[in-house]
Amino acid sequence: DWNIIKNLKINKPWFLSGGINIKNIDYISSKIQPFGVDLSSGAEKELGIKDNHIINNLMNKINYA
Repeated sequence: DWNIIKNLKINKPWFLSGGINIKNIDYISSKIQPFGVDLSSGAEKELGIKDNHIINNLMNKINYA
């Protein structure tokens, strides 16, 4: 539940991982605002296979958020 950390103030860089995908990256970028994200399975077109198109779409959303 990312609402637990939504208003958390941390003075050091931190990363968010788990369940990050194209459907929730806007929320993460605008509300959670981690230093970085671990995309992992959220960038897969099938189990264990990363997809450049998905990765590029996610990166574009992160860069322009």
